[in-house]
Amino acid sequence: MGVIREIACWFLYIYSFVLIARILLSWIPIRFLERIETLGGILYTLTDPVLRPLRRVLSPLRLGAIALDFVPAIAVVAIMFLRRIIC
Repeated sequence: MGVIREIACWFLYIYSFVLIARILLSWIPIRFLERIETLGGILYTLTDPVLRPLRRVLSPLRLGAIALDFVPAIAVVAIMFLRRIIC
């Protein structure tokens, strides 16, 4: 059971950094940089299965023409909490 717990801890640790990378990449316009666009596609593919169900519950906060999406940040906090319990 210890090996499975250790693998789960490492997976959650790495996945939290993937989510943080997606958050940071979402602030950068990536239309003109092909390498970053490819990285963005990979990050979105890896994180969408977790974020999509959360977005059904929590929609982005609208502030005029701006929409703030707190779902990735909430997912990072939830993963940190889960790691605290498991590890």
